[in-house]
Amino acid sequence: VPDLKGGGAPRVILGLLGALDAQRYDISLLNLGPRGQALESQVPPAVKLRRSWPGGLLGARLATLWHGRDRDLLIAGQETRATFCVHWAAKLLQKPAAAWVHIAYEHWARGHSERHRKRSRNAYREITNLVFVADGARISMRKWLGEQKALPSARQRANWTVIPNLFRADNYVDDHAPSAEQRKLLQAMQSRPSLIGIGRLEARKGFDVLLRAAAQALRRGLDFDVVLLGEGRF
Repeated sequence: VPDLKGGGAPRVILGLLGALDAQRYDISLLNLGPRGQALESQVPPAVKLRRSWPGGLLGARLATLWHGRDRDLLIAGQETRATFCVHWAAKLLQKPAAAWVHIAYEHWARGHSERHRKRSRNAYREITNLVFVADGARISMRKWLGEQKALPSARQRANWTVIPNLFRADNYVDDHAPSAEQRKLLQAMQSRPSLIGIGRLEARKGFDVLLRAAAQALRRGLDFDVVLLGEGRF
């Protein structure tokens, strides 16, 4: 992963790793970010936490190569740096790779340099197994790679999979002492139907679309709570 600072995607990844059978899988998690980040305390006990090396992207690539030597599969848990490192190391090690895509890539890539877009094109064209958190993310990636003239073959795209995010409410409260507000929120989500949006509270996350859709459903008589989990102002 690129970091364990506290974002929604790393929380989802940690929840997924914690749900895997530790007797069946030997898992290492390479954090390409600095030490002492907020979510390091939430790494499941059976998962071996590894750390990146100094030197920017080159150090991250070399750390991925080193720690990937004895792994059967290399997985990029998020876009950009993690994906670039896994793509590079898996090619050199001649090992299978997978990449997780959490975003609508065509919109997100517009703000990046041509060099960055080239790295993305190469990675997502050559990594055989792509996992998307929603069908919209899969459609967006197909459209963007098509525009970039880098769309993989239909046979390779057959390995593209949609797996919705695993959500555990207790990953979103303080580790040892949940506040009264957090306890109240957990109780509500456990006792009533809840529509939950997770991510930084900023315009590009599209929470306005979620709220408009929820308002339509509520006007039609459905009874549920809307819960937004994230940092920032909305």
